[in-house]
Amino acid sequence: MVTPIYAAIAQRTNVEGRVTVEVEIDEKGNVVSAKAVSGHQLLRSSAEDAARKSKFKPAMFGSQPIKATGSITYNFTLKPSK
Repeated sequence: MVTPIYAAIAQRTNVEGRVTVEVEIDEKGNVVSAKAVSGHQLLRSSAEDAARKSKFKPAMFGSQPIKATGSITYNFTLKPSK
């Protein structure tokens, strides 16, 4: 998964929080659509861009790769975690 870029405006205004992005994945594991469904407006675009650039193992039904949907939650924080 690709890590989102923290938007400069969001950093300057001390915006933090979670952004949930709903994704659709094709049979090869490529993200074909990504839409933020929750989170601060200043963080959503970065989260969607990161989700679109991510690559996943294809979902399988038996031995057949299939299209899938899911969600990714990105946590934006200005302080390093301990």
